[in-house]
Amino acid sequence: MGTPTDFDFNQSLIIAEGLWNRGMVNFPEEPVRLSSGLLAPVYADTRRLTGSPVFWHRIVGALAGKITDVFSINLLYKSGDELVLAGIELGSVFHASALAYRMNLPGITIRKTVKGHGTSSLIEGMTAEEIRGRKVVIVEDVVTLGGNCLYAAKVLKEAGAEIFGCLAILSHELPGINDKLTQEFSLFRFLVTSRQVALCGLRKWNEGDSKGVRPEVFVRFENWQKDPFGWLDQ
Repeated sequence: MGTPTDFDFNQSLIIAEGLWNRGMVNFPEEPVRLSSGLLAPVYADTRRLTGSPVFWHRIVGALAGKITDVFSINLLYKSGDELVLAGIELGSVFHASALAYRMNLPGITIRKTVKGHGTSSLIEGMTAEEIRGRKVVIVEDVVTLGGNCLYAAKVLKEAGAEIFGCLAILSHELPGINDKLTQEFSLFRFLVTSRQVALCGLRKWNEGDSKGVRPEVFVRFENWQKDPFGWLDQ
C-alpha cells in the first residue's frame, strides 16, 4: 500500500507495541466516526501521547530522525531560512511543536477556521511575510484520507511557502492514500501503521490476553482497510 522503502520496520514495531500497550489505538466493537467522516473499526488518539512523556519523547525522536535522515536536508540553510515545521489544528499541533522545539526549528500552526479576533490568519506563529518563500514540512498525527495534509498544503501554498514534505505518526494505509500523498508532497513518510498495532493486539489475544484483538475483529479491520466506504455492507 505504498509503504516507503526506507520504512524502519523494527522501530515501527516498537512504536506499535507502545501505542497498543497504552490504549492509544483501539479496535472497538461498534464503528466510530473519524474526523474524516469515515466510519471505522479503529480509532487512534495520539493526543494522549502528551500524558506519557517518556514514550512521547521516543515518538518525537523518531520524527526528528525522519527529518534528518529520510528528508536528507541541511536543516540550516542560512540564518532566517531554516526549515519550518507546521502542525494542523488540533491533534498534530502538540507533536509539531515538540518536534520544532527539539530540533530548534521554527514551528507554526495551521488553523482550520479563521479566528474572530486578532490577526484573523489561518497561519499562527509566523507572519505572512515571514512564511513566504520558506520550506515547510507538514506534521500530521494520523492519516486517514489525507484531507488535513492537503488542506494545510493549500493554505501554505497560498501564503507563498514551499511544501517540502509531509510527515505523520500513523497511517491507516487506506487504498491509494499513501500514493496520493507521495505524489502530492514528493516526500511523505510515517512512523507506524494501524495494521501493525492491530497485529500486535491480535498477538496478545493469541497469547491469552482477553483484552487483545480477537481474530474476527482483525478480519473486520482488514475489510475496512480494503474497502473503507463499503466494509459495513460485507
